[in-house]
Amino acid sequence: MASYLMKYKGKYRLKCDFDRESNQFNRKLDGTLEDIDVYIPIKSGQITYYGKSILQVWFKSAVRGRNVIKAIEEKYGSDICFDIRDNESELLFKFHSKYMEQLEEFLLPKTGGASISPFSTKNLPKSSYTIPEEDLTTYKSIVSDIPKNQLILISHCTRDFLKSISRKSGEYEKLKADMTLKGIKGKEYIHSIGKWSDYIKYLNKNLKIGV
Repeated sequence: MASYLMKYKGKYRLKCDFDRESNQFNRKLDGTLEDIDVYIPIKSGQITYYGKSILQVWFKSAVRGRNVIKAIEEKYGSDICFDIRDNESELLFKFHSKYMEQLEEFLLPKTGGASISPFSTKNLPKSSYTIPEEDLTTYKSIVSDIPKNQLILISHCTRDFLKSISRKSGEYEKLKADMTLKGIKGKEYIHSIGKWSDYIKYLNKNLKIGV
């Protein structure tokens, strides 16, 4: 169930799996999100909901998992961790959710970005593509005088440019899908496909600052 762990939103970072081939969350035919399992990322693993208020911990390192269980048992005894499964490379165990706060110091759940929805695009892969500074100089000179309350004009102009180079039916949607797959947005994507000069010309011609 995706909804159970949502009660921890705001306290721990929540994430969910996505389609690695499209870099998008899986959706139903009507466009709504599938009932995706949410998890809490922890050091060297993750916590998922098993059912009936039981949480399951997965460690990608069995050694790490054994050390955590040992530390928990030294402090709280052997009654908290159960159904331990150790295959020498990975390790799983379960515990009741009422112990979650007590086990924080051992499991080390991530808290940075706790307010972010697990279905946010911020949780999808991002590219490290960088536009060379010499190419950015002209862009910066064009947008530098735009008031902060009108910066949306740049996004609109970038979108319109992408549409302008998508002459065939459905081509714009393919461009957007390619951007998502590569984890690149806006001007970085335009630069990556070799359309930077055309984009700069388009901005010079079409970017208007409202009065």
